Amino acid sequence: TPATQEASVERQASAPALSPPPAAASAPPASALVQQTEPLVIKPNEQPAGDQVLAPSPETSPPPIAAAPTPTQEASPASSPLVGSSAAGASEAKSIRDCAECPDLAALSGGKYRMGSPKDEPGRYGYEGPQHEVTIQAFALGKREVTFAQWDACVADGGCNGFKPSDRGFGRADHPVIGISWNDAQAYAQWLSRKTGHHYRLPSEAEWEYGARAGSQTAFWWGPEFEPSHVSHGAPTPAAGFRANAFGLFDTAGNAAEWVEDCYQSNYEGVPADGRPWLAGDCERRVIRGGSYKSSAIDLRSANRGRIGKSIRADYLGFRVALSR
Repeated sequence: TPATQEASVERQASAPALSPPPAAASAPPASALVQQTEPLVIKPNEQPAGDQVLAPSPETSPPPIAAAPTPTQEASPASSPLVGSSAAGASEAKSIRDCAECPDLAALSGGKYRMGSPKDEPGRYGYEGPQHEVTIQAFALGKREVTFAQWDACVADGGCNGFKPSDRGFGRADHPVIGISWNDAQAYAQWLSRKTGHHYRLPSEAEWEYGARAGSQTAFWWGPEFEPSHVSHGAPTPAAGFRANAFGLFDTAGNAAEWVEDCYQSNYEGVPADGRPWLAGDCERRVIRGGSYKSSAIDLRSANRGRIGKSIRADYLGFRVALSR
């Protein structure tokens, strides 16, 4: 019914959580990775009515995604060609940490890359295009998603509007903070800025994808096929619990879905080509990236994107911060 649709989880979390890979070396069949079921309904205090999932573009029906390699198989470097950066430069990003309680960031030199997904990418949705070239200026991006420990430090110091989100029984400390709205994430960035004297903020959508791809052009940063051993399954896990990408960033696929600065629009027509956020259109709903521990394989692709009301505090929503010097 319309009421049920309005109360449903964002499309990125609508698919069932991925089960851990079996002990046998054989990968799960592709159909099991992308099977869609009825949307999971969020409780009223978590997802108010009126925030609908992102439906596939009418002209685009996502094809099945390729089956994964075995969990112990590393992605081949040849499957992730770097764009706008050398492999050495990507893996040796300088770290920035402005205070003991501050997140550790990777200083990225910037460059040009192609944002969005090609039309023939398995699992693609229409709102991931058109694919276009973006020039990113130098900036720093959190190596990890902001953790509960870092959020609690903000609250203890009088910041973050005193909001203490529940860990939903998953664990606190080094786990990514979840149940965070876009407005909450802004409050955290403002606290860091006051504390350090530097300009902390949410990354733009273009900056986020640049960091998540880490030079790759494939569906996932590690290669063209889904790899279960790189992501959390069914529950959030401590930050940096899985392999980092070539820029030294952890959990850009899965764990918590991540807020970015941008207002939502249904495609990339007219978006800035210089990496700035899109601040027109539907600004009551903001973009989330990266998928979460609830997401299906197709929603963990680097190009995938979602939208949700900026005041929503769903149990899969978190963020990482960016820094401009």
